[in-house]
Amino acid sequence: MRVVIAVLLLTIVPARGQTTLRGRAADVIQLARGERLFGVSLGPAAPGAREERVLLRAAWLQENLPELYEAALKQQETAEASPLRKQLEDHIEQLRAAPEPDIHRITFLEERLLILFPELADRPPLPDVVVLTIPATQIRQRLNKRGPFRQAAGLAILNGLETAETGTPTELNRALEAINPTQLIRRLPPSGQQADRAVLNQVLLQADWQLGETEKLILQSGQYISEKNAERDMAAVAMKMMTSQVQGQLQQLLREANEGPGARRFQGAARSGALPQTLPAAAINQIGDKADLIEVTSMNMDPTRGSASVQIGLYRPDGQRKTWTRSLQVQGQATSQDVGADRVNEIAQDPRIQQVSQLFQGLGIGDAQLRQAFAIGAVVEAAQERAKKALKDQLFATQSGGTSLDVVNLRMPREVQQ
Repeated sequence: MRVVIAVLLLTIVPARGQTTLRGRAADVIQLARGERLFGVSLGPAAPGAREERVLLRAAWLQENLPELYEAALKQQETAEASPLRKQLEDHIEQLRAAPEPDIHRITFLEERLLILFPELADRPPLPDVVVLTIPATQIRQRLNKRGPFRQAAGLAILNGLETAETGTPTELNRALEAINPTQLIRRLPPSGQQADRAVLNQVLLQADWQLGETEKLILQSGQYISEKNAERDMAAVAMKMMTSQVQGQLQQLLREANEGPGARRFQGAARSGALPQTLPAAAINQIGDKADLIEVTSMNMDPTRGSASVQIGLYRPDGQRKTWTRSLQVQGQATSQDVGADRVNEIAQDPRIQQVSQLFQGLGIGDAQLRQAFAIGAVVEAAQERAKKALKDQLFATQSGGTSLDVVNLRMPREVQQ
């Protein structure tokens, strides 16, 4: 009889124009005191734990259960600081204690600290979503939905739809389809020690990239070329790159001759090696002593197909500046369809390019081949611009994608449980 009554409480017929509880996409959790939570059940934090974690829209929780929301926030403020917060605060203190403190970097990191931990502000802003942990003893009844229902409700909550708690799966999916796919948040950002390390690394990387000194290198055919040197003597760099490409073509042709007629034919692609996890000494020796970051660009070109891809990697040093490890890598791709004839003409008229063209013409390179080189150069330029945009987007994005998502983990406080 108790079970029947509890189910009736959850499925009571609503007023005209409202969706029944069973028709809504969201799960329904009824607390011991009778309040209802509309969200998505995430299960216990650990196997066997007698508790339930529920994903909720923060604005809905504050409006419908303000006592619970405020009590949970107050409890969080008095809790021990997270390891990530302590690591970031310690790093800021180390910067302050330096003989010549970098005020700009300190200010930047303090701003990031408030963004990551809004509870430090006098009036913390409302988060986007709340993951509320509820002891099993405080749950009277639950109405969990099927997969398609839960998926629609979860995406609606993550993307801040005001109808997430009341809408049917069809209604929510229709609203979600109206969101730009690149801005759609599909999952919660990861948590735990590994996620903390990733966030801390990202924040420090942001500070280095915006406020520090970045040395830029080009990786081509296994050789690292400083962009500064390339700008000073484009002809010498172009000759080195062409020589490497010709050597690569000869090696490929010799390999095909030895492998026989069934071997894969050479496609005319100039390929650079993948970006390494740690930089070799040949790359490190080309940078200055004050560099905070090394940005390495690697280009893969296929003139016969008119396509190119560009990889960019950011490397940070260890304490002794002997080992530089890759912290971020992105890629941009483009084809001849992405560039117009006007851009190819602009490249051909560039005085620096004309200097290199004269050098190649002296070696017997014809106008048609030069025109093809200009065309693939425009494609590489387009791929590089896309890679640069991807670098900035990923550097300042959260783990959830290109859109920031403020998640607060709360636990049901004792004063509300009683």
